[in-house]
Amino acid sequence: FDPTPPPAPPQPVWRGDQDSLTILSLNTFLLTVNVIFQVHRKPNLEVRAQALATWLGSLKPAEVPDVIVLMEILSFAAEAMMRRLCSERWTKNAVGGAPVFQCDPGSLFASATRVNNPTRAVNPRKGGGNVVLAKKGHTLDSATDTVFDEPASAGANKGFWVVRVMKGLQPYWVVGTHAQANAGAKEAQVRRAQFQQIRAVVAKRVPEGGRLMYAGDMNVMADEYQGMLQALGAPGSPARAPPLEGRGFWLTLDDNVTFSTDIDRNHYVHHSERDLGNQHYDWIATPGPQDVFEAPRRTRQQVVPVQSDYCFPSDAQGGTFADDLSDHFGVLAELCYSADEAYCENARVGPLANHRGAAGTPGLPDCPAPHAPQSCQSWCVQAGGHRGVVI
Repeated sequence: FDPTPPPAPPQPVWRGDQDSLTILSLNTFLLTVNVIFQVHRKPNLEVRAQALATWLGSLKPAEVPDVIVLMEILSFAAEAMMRRLCSERWTKNAVGGAPVFQCDPGSLFASATRVNNPTRAVNPRKGGGNVVLAKKGHTLDSATDTVFDEPASAGANKGFWVVRVMKGLQPYWVVGTHAQANAGAKEAQVRRAQFQQIRAVVAKRVPEGGRLMYAGDMNVMADEYQGMLQALGAPGSPARAPPLEGRGFWLTLDDNVTFSTDIDRNHYVHHSERDLGNQHYDWIATPGPQDVFEAPRRTRQQVVPVQSDYCFPSDAQGGTFADDLSDHFGVLAELCYSADEAYCENARVGPLANHRGAAGTPGLPDCPAPHAPQSCQSWCVQAGGHRGVVI
């Protein structure tokens, strides 16, 4: 136990870009299941956790999204990743403690929530696995977690965060969630009830006119999109997703990418025993124009393949190599609330100068076997050398 008090959060001050917000949502795939001893773990857990910490932690300050929502922070490897990103104080089993950790001075982030609905380390039941991080310079000053009424999983306290992030003097309310998984009418009905519960809680916690957004792994099939947006919106004014730019703008892509779970490009999805084809499970959505909450004036989003800069031997399929750091691609959205088009243009997050993957962005599902463990492509050399971790 470190008795040194954590750093105090900064006091909000006016910012010239406070009428825009950039948010990244990513399911990390960092899950283990323990019943007395470990009975299940996701493939390449430690390698991916280290590389994810490097991927996010090596962003330049101008490239960092204002808010990041992570899912499946459900292992000690995930905890180690969060400690690298935020603070050595961070723990996934923060039962009864404050919901927000202040990050260390050297971090790119000001603060991060604990896992929502946490359980004790000896409890085989998992917490909710969702974590929200706020960029350095912002203030995450309120965080409330809720367990779903409909049981999302027999082994986890799935639910959602409602957090308030101050960007300058402008508050934003972010819902971070991970809904019921799997296809089928029963699971779809559970998801719909979960979205309705989120909206009911938001109606009580977010003031009218507030700037609200939903982010997370919604696990919806294509025929559920409209129902989800209706449940998260107001009567006659469903929630909306930003227009998708297939080639990206924050992370420039080699091809159009329109699915967050991509069987043709993602190593772990490609080799999964469950073949549901390409799916778009991961969403960022905002209120519609007739909602009681403020709708952004200009929006856009992209799918973000999060990949290492080197190939590593795969645990998912023997004899193959991977560079994907999750079975999901992330999604990133830019939301601007100003009517001034020039303002929105100037307030945009800086495009990434690196993070292009080991074999294309996103490339084929299997990474070519590397000639050396730390080989990198031409873009990587031009950007100043290899940026991954040693394996």
